Amino acid sequence: ATSTATAATTEGDNDEAAGRSEEEMTKHSVVAHLASLLRREKVRTTAVRALGQLVAGDPHAPFRNAALLAILGMHTVKDVELQLVVGDALATLAMSPPRQASSAPPPALPRIKPPEAPAVTGTGADATLAERTADAATACELAAGDTLLRYVLGRVLLQHVVAWAPLERQAGAAWLLALLRQAAKSGGGELAVRTAAGRIQAALVGLLADSNEATQELASKGLSALFDCCDEASRATILQELVAGLQSSRAANASASGGEMATYKELSEIATSVGQPALVYKLMECAASSAVWNTRKGVAFALAEQSRDALEPHLPSLLPTLFRYTFDPNPRVANAMRQLWAALVPDPKPALTKHLQPVLEHLCASLGDRLWRGRESACLALAELLPGRTLAELSPTLARLLTALLRVLDDVKETVRKAAEPAWRAVSSACVRLSDGGRALASDAEAVLEIALPILLDGVLLPSEEVRAVCTKQLLKLVQGSGKHVGPHTPRLVPFLIESLSSNESSALTYMQQHAPGLGVSAGTFEAARVAAARASPAHAALEQCLAIMDDAQVGATVPRLSEILVRGTGLPARCGAARVVLQLARDRQ
Repeated sequence: ATSTATAATTEGDNDEAAGRSEEEMTKHSVVAHLASLLRREKVRTTAVRALGQLVAGDPHAPFRNAALLAILGMHTVKDVELQLVVGDALATLAMSPPRQASSAPPPALPRIKPPEAPAVTGTGADATLAERTADAATACELAAGDTLLRYVLGRVLLQHVVAWAPLERQAGAAWLLALLRQAAKSGGGELAVRTAAGRIQAALVGLLADSNEATQELASKGLSALFDCCDEASRATILQELVAGLQSSRAANASASGGEMATYKELSEIATSVGQPALVYKLMECAASSAVWNTRKGVAFALAEQSRDALEPHLPSLLPTLFRYTFDPNPRVANAMRQLWAALVPDPKPALTKHLQPVLEHLCASLGDRLWRGRESACLALAELLPGRTLAELSPTLARLLTALLRVLDDVKETVRKAAEPAWRAVSSACVRLSDGGRALASDAEAVLEIALPILLDGVLLPSEEVRAVCTKQLLKLVQGSGKHVGPHTPRLVPFLIESLSSNESSALTYMQQHAPGLGVSAGTFEAARVAAARASPAHAALEQCLAIMDDAQVGATVPRLSEILVRGTGLPARCGAARVVLQLARDRQ
């Protein structure tokens, strides 16, 4: 410790240190000089570590309070990396027992000052100021042979993490994280941590709603470290409390607006959905997205390998929900989930192919979610997932996908309707590709048409004009692209195509037909123009294609509907189209 302190002193002020004799370099003077070096940005990291080493093993020394106050006074510094170093120093001095036994009473510790009203809901939030002051006094009690861990934990929980200054809360979160990780690593402070586990978790859950993203992520990693420190009984208790806290209506930071619990509630739901609520701690450990975890000092606190290993066996169950959440409309949730996805699924393409059916099942169910966020994220996920898939991959869920997407295309929320459009284009393109008469296998084309055509034909009868238009457009694409494979479906397709000649006609033409004399055009001329326009439409081209491939059995099944359209059909184009179909069928079978 003395050599470390001397190195920091030399680094901070070589000339001044050179003028001192070795006898003058007492621990008192070293602490004072190191405290002065904390104001120098280049050497303060080394100075903090040296202060921690000086107090370690001598927690009752006369210079202890000066070193403690100097270290704890760093809470005003914004640098998260430095606060993690401060937390390490606090852990070092707090968990080191005295090297030499002493019967003399230790000097009084610096007073803990709880705020009148905690800024964060959590530990002590429901207690009165008198009760919190009494807890602070208890934490300051120190007997000979005790470590400083109870005091340091009490000070961080009662004063720093509940402070109204955002930087002080951030520092408190970093210190708690370092203390918990050191306790789990060394085992020296696990008993004290387990005793205060409920209060520690309550404080960290409160910090999850902080407006500062770095503070949130420090708290989430702290929760994972707390879980590692606890035994099975303590884990069961804090897990129950955590799930209840995350599912409560709000755990808001009173210091500022903008704090959100959404990300952590979703993580809790993901863990619960796979029947492993305890995984929420490891999910939090992996979900950090702040730049601090990618810096040179943050590497030590980046994604823990043990967290990834703990989640690996549950990946098949986690992957469907996690994939959907990467497309969540809430940017903060989506960013955190993408970070978690990148950590757990380093090679997503083969992973999605391997677990495609569970993913598609989950997305199909989410298209009917009562929450609009679930429906919207499912649509966006499908648009990403479906391109390039084979019939074997899509056939188990294709019918449900088409039906559910037609429903969300008419969703009450506009953003969901817009998100459904690319998803519909993706599934529509897959249907056209897999039923292509020139390139697709006959068995694949027939299977796709068997699934898709009945759903689309039912869709054209739905009340939504937009959905009817989408279904009609897709039907025409399938008929035109599938060639002879569409033959078995012609008895139902031909009447639909005939009626679409009128339904797709502009209402302006009907209005102009009624006012043709006033426009100087004879009614017969205008009707001929309407019929010619109908014959030039895509529906008429698809109709001609169907007529060319129909066999006698299919013609016989179609004739009753043709007769009905000729008698009761609506619109000139439909009746003319029906008459032309009858004429062509008769000519072809003379």
